Amino acid sequence: MKYYSKHFPAILPAVMIFFICTHFLAAKNISLTNPQQGVFYEQYYAIYLANIKCGVARFQSERSGDNIITRSKMILKLGRANFKFQCNVFTKTIETIDGKPIGYKCNLSLGNFTTAYDCKFTQNSLIVKIAQNGQGTIHKFPRPQNVKLAWGEHLATLPYLKKYGTTLTINTYDPQISLSRPAVTTYTIVGPAKITVAGKTISGTKVISTIKGLPANNSVAIVDDENSPLFTEIAIGTFKVRMIATDKKDAISGLTTKDIFAQSLIELKQPIKLTGKCLKLKISSLDGSKLPPLPETSMQKIIAKGDNWQIVKICSGEQKTTKNQHRPDIRKYLADSNYVNLRDPGLIRLANRASKGKSNPTAIAQSLCMFVHNYITTKNLSSVFDTASHIARSKTGDCSEHSVLLASLARIKRIPSRVVTGLVYSPRIGKFGGFGYHMWVQLWLNGRWTDFDPTFGQLHPDPTHIAIATSNLANGTLTIDNAKLAEYMGRIKIEIVDE
Repeated sequence: MKYYSKHFPAILPAVMIFFICTHFLAAKNISLTNPQQGVFYEQYYAIYLANIKCGVARFQSERSGDNIITRSKMILKLGRANFKFQCNVFTKTIETIDGKPIGYKCNLSLGNFTTAYDCKFTQNSLIVKIAQNGQGTIHKFPRPQNVKLAWGEHLATLPYLKKYGTTLTINTYDPQISLSRPAVTTYTIVGPAKITVAGKTISGTKVISTIKGLPANNSVAIVDDENSPLFTEIAIGTFKVRMIATDKKDAISGLTTKDIFAQSLIELKQPIKLTGKCLKLKISSLDGSKLPPLPETSMQKIIAKGDNWQIVKICSGEQKTTKNQHRPDIRKYLADSNYVNLRDPGLIRLANRASKGKSNPTAIAQSLCMFVHNYITTKNLSSVFDTASHIARSKTGDCSEHSVLLASLARIKRIPSRVVTGLVYSPRIGKFGGFGYHMWVQLWLNGRWTDFDPTFGQLHPDPTHIAIATSNLANGTLTIDNAKLAEYMGRIKIEIVDE
């Protein structure tokens, strides 16, 4: 069986960067409520992933007239298999001296993929401009109420820093969570804490923060008396991302590329022998903790479950017991976005070429799937979740590029589409084979979501495809959709269940 890993580093860095920026952008040493003009705070951090120093961050606060400008710059060096790439993130927030938001900018460069958000708060509106690899869109929404950015969030939390046991909720904003709605962030002021990291003993106040609706996103920070973070830890599944306050020289020295691909693989204790179209698998947590439920699809059914385990039956093609599924809101699975870009003339020409003049939706879907499989000629892990427009030009990528391109071509031909993130089997993992993170596509045909795997060229994906989450590829939703994977990363084992 051919095998291309799920674009795990495209998801993990995005989630990791998002959590870091969201949780810590506001945590500045700005105890003054009326700071001096110019830069009044700057702090460097070393970033560790699984105890490997692989990144550096700098936070800076500046007063310009009656506005507060907060900047952050972050670099992460990551790898997967034989490919190395660097994540660069720059954020900037502008607020009034009393904490009212004016603007938010974020530029993310991940491998060869770039995303830029430019958000402007007017009196009645929120205007969001998004650019991804040269493709841009503009969105206008009603201004969200009571939203805090970096300075405003800090002003809101500072009075509670010594009130141990206090829990407070603040409406924050990040377009990677939602383009139009605030993110509900809860802070718990735990109490005094001490920790030794990298040979340093750090003492201060422990603060835990979570964002409503995001799974597995707790962050734990130790802050000093002026609310400046000295240590921060974010758990993404069992992956620990740590930021430690230090000086510039120490922060930028000795960075090492951290390969996060191998850690995502799940080895089996016995080989898989496919003798039919169906397979039963038991997915359970390694430590006995609770697991979220897996979705049911045309291929995948949950036949037994407990708090920390599930048994799924996966069948290639539709399971006989499957009835027509509840019809979703088809509009969002036909909608344009920066990822699918249905107005791109090049993509429209590809869709017409790939459909080969067919009129039956199922026949069109099959033609599109095989076209994408053959069209992407350079199949490797060097791309990082490209847009369909860029994929059409580069003809390069792994499963995420195959899936995004198929989803786009299907929508152009008026077939609703979504992508599926999950796991797939490879005999090349460990002694008995194993599972790696993967992406494929579902198209709405004949009243149900029907699976296609353009990476493998499978019109009926084999039963080793374990679905975890789906995404409609709308602007500003991908991080949320893929954050569901964080609840499984590094936490599960997979066993074969005999029929």
